[in-house]
Amino acid sequence: MKNKYLIFIIILMFFLSFFLISCKQGPYSNQESKNFISDLNNLNMKFVNKVSLANAATGAALSSAISDMQDIRTEVSNLEVPGEDEKLSDIKESSINGMDEVIEGFQMLQSGEDYADVFLKIQNGISILEDVANKFLKLEKTKN
Repeated sequence: MKNKYLIFIIILMFFLSFFLISCKQGPYSNQESKNFISDLNNLNMKFVNKVSLANAATGAALSSAISDMQDIRTEVSNLEVPGEDEKLSDIKESSINGMDEVIEGFQMLQSGEDYADVFLKIQNGISILEDVANKFLKLEKTKN
């Protein structure tokens, strides 16, 4: 069952790779914005790595992976959006929402809920995180 998540994780990593490339080009001249974008990207990549570990984990290892994902989500939540930029705030909130969905999905898996429900929950979270990468790419196009 867990191998079904692998496809979604690979797709997410593909989109986040574009996010990383775009981040290095920098749609903002403001250093604070560049730092925020870089920090958010790094946290999203750490989260995706933890999702990959959780995908292969069972028992106590799954609990540890979920805890690590929750810690990363908290770090994202604590990031300060520079200059109250509405678009960057939206990207941050979308990241948090996607992470919440994925974490909830793995918690459902841990508690023995129906695999179909778990799969849909994790798929929804990954879809939200893919949308984060797409939002950034659209932002990149409008700034250049």
